[in-house]
Amino acid sequence: MSQKIYWCGPLTNCDISGKPFGKVMYDAKTPLGWANICQETFDHFGCKLGTGLGQKYELQDDGRWLKVEG
Repeated sequence: MSQKIYWCGPLTNCDISGKPFGKVMYDAKTPLGWANICQETFDHFGCKLGTGLGQKYELQDDGRWLKVEG
């Protein structure tokens, strides 16, 4: 069984749009540099997941962000 990985550090809103994340947050490489971004920004820039590209996190009931992809 693999170990669960959670985001550690403060998060408020999307670094680029300023909008709330909702239930999904990405730590991803964008044309503007690496950022914590919402789904809308991820889609707008056509970001990708994987090593050197980005990771996807989902908000858990306990308020922590669990890494689910990337």
